[in-house]
Amino acid sequence: SSLIRGNTISENLISGIFIGYTDDSVIIEENMIEGNVKHGIDCENSSTRIEHSSINSNGCAGIRYRNGSPTIECNVISGNQGDGDSGGGILCDWFGTSGRVLIIGNLIEGNSSYSGGGISCYSARDNSPIITHNSIRNNSAALGGGIYCDWGSSPLIFNNLICGNQATDAGGGLFCEDLCSPTLLNNTIAGNTAQNGPAGIFSYAMHSLVVKDNILWGNTSVAGPGDQLLPDYGEITFNCIQDWSNGGNSNISADPMLVDGPLGAYYLDPSSPCIDAGSQSAEDASLSEMTTQADGTPDTGTVDMGFHYPVPEE
Repeated sequence: SSLIRGNTISENLISGIFIGYTDDSVIIEENMIEGNVKHGIDCENSSTRIEHSSINSNGCAGIRYRNGSPTIECNVISGNQGDGDSGGGILCDWFGTSGRVLIIGNLIEGNSSYSGGGISCYSARDNSPIITHNSIRNNSAALGGGIYCDWGSSPLIFNNLICGNQATDAGGGLFCEDLCSPTLLNNTIAGNTAQNGPAGIFSYAMHSLVVKDNILWGNTSVAGPGDQLLPDYGEITFNCIQDWSNGGNSNISADPMLVDGPLGAYYLDPSSPCIDAGSQSAEDASLSEMTTQADGTPDTGTVDMGFHYPVPEE
């Protein structure tokens, strides 16, 4: 096993760290990785853990991963450029037949690329990422300012805050195409913009799409039809969707009443129609120890729609 801890790795002419083709576990933690000409961290075929590091202002993706079973946890990934191609913050690139990426608890902010300013899931096949408990905000791309999925990638996108991202074409929050099958559960997708619609979720040539227990609110398309999502594919149930006009399937269009709280601006007012309005119990949703309330009350009973924050420590 290898441990890379407590270093500043900056201004190198290729990538800051490269890890390739090893069965050994590698831990990268508590590092500052910034200003490298290519990727901050470039990994292939390994089970690396990347955690509690700052990965900033690199010339390609902050983290590029191909194959293996990596865990990317509790990092700040910001200001990376994606080299004008795919994946500004994290690029999950051409996965094979083993392993699965876990992307959990990161701040992914201010990254840019052509597709997937925050995260790009490209050709991940059967081993698509699990993307959970992240704040994905203020990223930019032509397609998918927050997240981009392509060529059969089918990520689980669970309990993320996807806000303030920009697309110069479509899909400010999320853009999916080419036989992808993403599942979106309990996310708040808000305040994203796109030049062409829709600005919340754009889905094209999909295999299937599951959108359940989410809040899509305040997303704005400048020129295209529809601000929130393209509802032509898949299962769209138990969501709060601004200006939703398709009716049925337990979706609502009432104001979710988002308010400020100790960790951000996307808590629910106690009288919000999104409280106790989800598809299952909070316990079954694995959210009973988290909260949508500014006072930190854990979610109980039927799960609340949208993103859940950690309960503040006493």
